[in-house]
Amino acid sequence: MNTALDTSVHLNRQQSSLPLRDNLRGVSDVRESTPLKFRKRVPAAAVPHLTRLAHSRLLENLERYGNAVSETHSDALMRLLADMSAMALGRRKGRYGYALPCGAGKSQAAVCWAWASLALGTGLSCLIASSRVDNLKELRDELIALGVPPQAIGVLHSQLDHPLRSTEGNTERPIMLVTHARLQGGDKNLPQYAFYRGRKRDLFIYDESLVSADHWSVSALALSKAIGSAKEILETDPDTLSDDAQAAYGYITDCRDLILEEMRRQAKGQRPKRLTFPPLPYGYTAEELSVALESEHQAPLGFIFQHAGSTARALRVQSLNGGVWFNVTVPEELDSLIVLDASLVVRLLPALSGQIKRSPSFPDKLLSYENVVLHHMPLKAGRKSFSDMFWNTRTRHQFVREIAHVINHKLPAGEGINVWTFKTRTGKDYVGQLRADLKRHGVDVAATIDTPVGSRPRINILTWGQETATNQYAYARHTVFAGVIHRDLLDLASELLAETRSLLASDNLGRVKDIQASEVAHALYQAASRSTIRHHRDGVAEPGTIWLPIKTPGVLSLLAEHALPGVQRVPWLRMADDWGERETATAATARRIASLLSSLPADATEISARRLLDTLPGERPTPDVWKAAQSLLAANPPPGWERRARSWVRILADAA
Repeated sequence: MNTALDTSVHLNRQQSSLPLRDNLRGVSDVRESTPLKFRKRVPAAAVPHLTRLAHSRLLENLERYGNAVSETHSDALMRLLADMSAMALGRRKGRYGYALPCGAGKSQAAVCWAWASLALGTGLSCLIASSRVDNLKELRDELIALGVPPQAIGVLHSQLDHPLRSTEGNTERPIMLVTHARLQGGDKNLPQYAFYRGRKRDLFIYDESLVSADHWSVSALALSKAIGSAKEILETDPDTLSDDAQAAYGYITDCRDLILEEMRRQAKGQRPKRLTFPPLPYGYTAEELSVALESEHQAPLGFIFQHAGSTARALRVQSLNGGVWFNVTVPEELDSLIVLDASLVVRLLPALSGQIKRSPSFPDKLLSYENVVLHHMPLKAGRKSFSDMFWNTRTRHQFVREIAHVINHKLPAGEGINVWTFKTRTGKDYVGQLRADLKRHGVDVAATIDTPVGSRPRINILTWGQETATNQYAYARHTVFAGVIHRDLLDLASELLAETRSLLASDNLGRVKDIQASEVAHALYQAASRSTIRHHRDGVAEPGTIWLPIKTPGVLSLLAEHALPGVQRVPWLRMADDWGERETATAATARRIASLLSSLPADATEISARRLLDTLPGERPTPDVWKAAQSLLAANPPPGWERRARSWVRILADAA
């Protein structure tokens, strides 16, 4: 049976402005405690009207926000809404993911479907889950603005000091708004959100990436370092180590030895087996031992006490030995689940886990980013490599002045800039140091610009963790990265096992580096989409620039070919060592090579490096400069060309 609904008929503008049906008319000013009456179940004949009404309202909302929706985009939204209707009616079961790009109407689609269902008096119920309470407030405000009465909307979260309060009597509210944390609370939270009038809600909508299980990892190396520091204290000044701290270190020693013993067993060719972390020392609580470790500056390990007695697995990933374990948190009973995740086009974890199915007829490439320019600098920018560079005074200033040069000389003074870096860790304040250094290099970090919503800061320094949290900086046209988040390999391995629901599985563990690259691309895409490129007209994203230092294999191609199709890739040309307007010899040569390749006739499909050197206009570069320039350009090839062995080969359009 075809589960997609008929989407061939569109409502006109007059039809899309239908008022709520009689059963809701006039109740928007009724007190929230007043019960509402709805039709028990929806007749099948009403379903196409539900999808079309939601679609028409959705297009109006997107256009009101300044987006001009292309026909391809409109058809994709219609298909998404039709699948929502099919799932709400029980015609489709499971967990299905839709990779709508950032800014393409994911949240609005959920709002408009919920509104249309209520407006037509279908009696269907739904739940929308979002990451932050502020997001829930925005969703609620949108629904009320469309005419949904407040008493039809339930809210559930745990942030007690937020102006948006959780509601009671949620089993009588057809629309439920819930934070991810509450949805991930396991079976115990189900009665608080999952039911409407005695039956499971008809549709669950999860906005952003679905993580259906908590997962943890701890490396044997981290445990050994902590144990080593304790041993040093005991040998030099034992009186400074409290009894609680000694008990804590004794416990993590037992955990470390358990992991290493299992790894030695596996090294002999034996199959992995489950291991159980020991119970806590007698008379101690997890909180007491955690505090003891924190007093010794070992806070990252404190969480291990919360999982005393847990079943785990010893695992080797690349050169790391550690313990991993997980706990399923999103109940399996939620089997009518739509996942709205823009990053599904690049994320490998969901594809390998099998937790989320992709609709085969839903397009992956709805928008073109042909007006966006991605400047790439081949530089190791993960936390460790970047931290080593950033907290060395000499190399930090070399890098920061590159950013300052971009801001001061390459970007218009009246346009906003989002700069991304790391959160403070172990006393290292990346944001404060970056701000001070930019100011030292002549950047006005306090400058403001005029935007459609008033005066706003020209430069926003944001930290990883905010990349999916807010759209308040979407007026900024430019994105600069000062460090790129890379997830830990053991952590990714634990999530892979968690999402596959198999602690002892070995399938796909060899692809953890690929998974890491895809998660890096996911984070970069989300961060870049906090800028103006999330807005679009007729299927083309608004202009913008991205300045990215990255050397992790595979990330750039995932980002440019899947997340940002059509983006222009060019080198981020570094300045000379004496910091001036002059390019380095390597950068200048790379630019000359790119210019020559772009000028070749269309029938020139390949050119050897030797012939390229002989043909290159201007002064002949030295061998070292020539080699470095080709390497630089290979990482950022000009459009339509790629380097293969000792030649440059044109990429044919039909083969791309």
